[in-house]
Amino acid sequence: MIRTENLVKTYTMGTVTVPALRGVDLSIDNGEFVAIIGPSGSGKSTLLNMIGSLDRPTSGRVIIESFDTSMLNDNDLAMLRRKKIGFIFQQFNLIRTLSAVENVALPMMFDGVDSERRMRRAEELLEVVGLGHRTNHKPQELSGGEQQRVSIARALSNAPEIIFGDEPTGNLDSKSGEVVMRFLEELNRRGETLVIVTHDSEIAKKADRIINMRDGMLVD
Repeated sequence: MIRTENLVKTYTMGTVTVPALRGVDLSIDNGEFVAIIGPSGSGKSTLLNMIGSLDRPTSGRVIIESFDTSMLNDNDLAMLRRKKIGFIFQQFNLIRTLSAVENVALPMMFDGVDSERRMRRAEELLEVVGLGHRTNHKPQELSGGEQQRVSIARALSNAPEIIFGDEPTGNLDSKSGEVVMRFLEELNRRGETLVIVTHDSEIAKKADRIINMRDGMLVD
């Protein structure tokens, strides 16, 4: 499903070049649950951004199914993300002026789904994550755990095959974090490929495979 070949990412800050990834070779199978761990600055989030097509590598390749992302232009990459990938972020990234159901429906609008269908699916997804009674509440009216569940529903709106999570429980208390992880584990059991970055060793233990990073390289 996902493969990287000699993946390199460097950032230039003035006259200083900072290596974030140093030749990463990685394969992730369909339906696998992978946790990426490592200290701050090890390249975890950079790797997630590369394999999620949110950023382009300095060199090397990312292949998602049969698509070599280095060969795709920005519009094609955006289409790939809409069709194949769902993202869950630590900061939730919900639009504060929109209700929960409108936040979930938004990606479907960009994909050309008509208003009635996207609102109906958004309501169904909020039911799935246990928020059917909170559809018209705005983010500031929801708890942190509820906002993260809205972001999960939004990530599922276009029926992606791959879900990426960057510290998806990082801003949650332990109880809310457990609820969110149960949802993610259930999605994986249904066949979704799940790749998360986490600092939490207990969350990492739930994965099929743990990838340990240090200094921009895979070490285990």
